[in-house]
Amino acid sequence: MISVLRITRLLVPGIIGVYPHEQTAPQDLLFTIEAEIDISKCAGSDRLEDALDYDEVVSAIQTFVSSSRYALIEKMAADLGHFLKAGFPFLTLSLTIEKPAAIPHATSVSIKVAFPILE
Repeated sequence: MISVLRITRLLVPGIIGVYPHEQTAPQDLLFTIEAEIDISKCAGSDRLEDALDYDEVVSAIQTFVSSSRYALIEKMAADLGHFLKAGFPFLTLSLTIEKPAAIPHATSVSIKVAFPILE
């Protein structure tokens, strides 16, 4: 049984930006993931051991972002997507990163990357 996991607008501070002032202090970033996962086993057992632990996904995102520095949001999105794909049994993955303070008078700037079904 295939299901879609969504973690929406997870707030994680990170060092990102091309300007010198952006490389000196973390700024708030918002992460949204949508991933197709197979829930057959946990849907039958109702046991966390048989499920994807959402806390582990969140911890992985927080650890990745806190230990990295990027100039471009596009590069961060691509690298984080590959990192998550390698660590979790996602069938598909879509990752959006929002940078709320990037442009005056805009709510945010975001990039969305998608990874197809794993072969």
